[in-house]
Amino acid sequence: MVRGDGGGLERRVGLKAAAKKTAKKAGKKAAKKGAKHAIEKHAAKKHPAKKHAEKHAGKKAAKHVVDSSAELSLKKPEGDSARLSKAFHKLQRAAAVISLLEKPSGGDLRALLELAVEVFERAGKSAKIAKQAGALAKAVEHLAMAGLYSARIEFRVNVAAPAGGKMQKRLRDLRDRLEDVGVPKGEEAEMLTALGWELLKRADAAGDDPHMEYELGMAADALCEAVEEGI
Repeated sequence: MVRGDGGGLERRVGLKAAAKKTAKKAGKKAAKKGAKHAIEKHAAKKHPAKKHAEKHAGKKAAKHVVDSSAELSLKKPEGDSARLSKAFHKLQRAAAVISLLEKPSGGDLRALLELAVEVFERAGKSAKIAKQAGALAKAVEHLAMAGLYSARIEFRVNVAAPAGGKMQKRLRDLRDRLEDVGVPKGEEAEMLTALGWELLKRADAAGDDPHMEYELGMAADALCEAVEEGI
């Protein structure tokens, strides 16, 4: 029997029993799966409106998130808020540049930064002070850059300025504005006006250096603006 069948009786009986057991198990599994499918189908038929509502609510929520984020990214500060935000970043940049200068140098620049910070801290009280803070912050930023150019002259890149004559016109207009300001009342306004004239003079003298001309001219322009705003 072993030689003829390739296996004994005991083995054949065992295989048959195993096959029956597997078939029985598969049948139970199929029945269970079918019952589950039937329940799900019944639930879907019973509550189609609920399922649709849930799907619609999910889409609406996702759309709301997208719309909100888009609105957040497109919304920009306006008015005094935008002016103060810009002034804040200018003050930070100026302070970072001043920190690179050697300690004995840049005394006037440090004093101007302190004044700009002081005015910035009062800027929430009125729109006029916010404009003054913005102008002073711009002045100290450009003056800090001019100081950095002067202290690190060997690192300057020798390329032509893109403005092409616009700075000269700005400086001419600035001269007229400073003349209109005259001698303002108040110690701070008088000091800033005098500094504006000095920077204008230096910007005129730096005609061969467009970068220095630009920074000094923009600093003088901003100081004049601060005085015009009534500092």
